[in-house]
Amino acid sequence: MIRHILFDLDNTLYAPQAGLMDELDRRIVRYFAEELGLRLPEAVRRQAEYCWQYGSCTEGVLRDAELDLDAFLSAVHDIPVEQYLAPDPRLDALLRRLPQEKWIFTNAPQEYARRVLEALGVAHHFRGIFDIRFMDFVGKPEPTAYRRVLEAIGARGKECLMVEDAVANLAPARALGMTTVWVTPKGGPSPPWVGVALSDLMELESALRSKEDGS
Repeated sequence: MIRHILFDLDNTLYAPQAGLMDELDRRIVRYFAEELGLRLPEAVRRQAEYCWQYGSCTEGVLRDAELDLDAFLSAVHDIPVEQYLAPDPRLDALLRRLPQEKWIFTNAPQEYARRVLEALGVAHHFRGIFDIRFMDFVGKPEPTAYRRVLEAIGARGKECLMVEDAVANLAPARALGMTTVWVTPKGGPSPPWVGVALSDLMELESALRSKEDGS
């Protein structure tokens, strides 16, 4: 029985078309350019290299002695999120109907995550936020991050459902026995570690009901 739902934050609770992640990417590139003295094309390449090699820019910065990770996180996430997001009554209603305990599991810092939840009008639905600092800066898709979250909520993998837009982040969740939901507006084939692929997060309730009816 699924008792907990772990939600990713960016491009999962809101649609990519909101533009918030695009702004975050721009800020990362600008930060690299300013702090490392790089030309813009070189800064773009540095960002891409970090994401490809380490799975996230945060992990790349952590391993790069040239940059201060806390300063990086504060600078790039200091975004007026209310310019990109607005209260979402449909999301609020969906979360209200789901009886499971709900958590945020994100590679972003907690203060940013809280502002996003407040801008969407859904902060009251979540028991807590597991952010990059909670994970000692070793975030998704590192398996240790998932095990730390399970230990914190006192649950086994099979009692949890994880909802993500980044499909690679679902593989460790599946390996720990979690039910995995990939939110992918573009559609397309799913890798074997994806339990359910949804084109819209609003389909989650019916997918969860089908899963429990079949178990």
